[in-house]
Amino acid sequence: MSLDGLRVNHGELDAAAQNMYATVQKLDETLNNLENDIAPKVATWSGSQQEAYRVSKAAWDWAMQEMRDLLDKSHQSVYQSNADYMAADKRGAARFEF
Repeated sequence: MSLDGLRVNHGELDAAAQNMYATVQKLDETLNNLENDIAPKVATWSGSQQEAYRVSKAAWDWAMQEMRDLLDKSHQSVYQSNADYMAADKRGAARFEF
């Protein structure tokens, strides 16, 4: 038997959205821990070392923020898609009610 259309597992979509959100939080936590861990070492740098680190860190921070934003937007999109699918399922089920 062939199924036409789309089959959605709401629980799996919800779990995927939650995992994306948890990844964003873990990423933030990891970066904060890294910054705290290296702060004493960075404080000893001066001149060109300090400037090179500042430039590199700015580029890294920008890239990490882009990744964080992408994960956060993806999490929101998956969550909203799941809500939309659930609403469509309810509308479809209501057609069979008399």
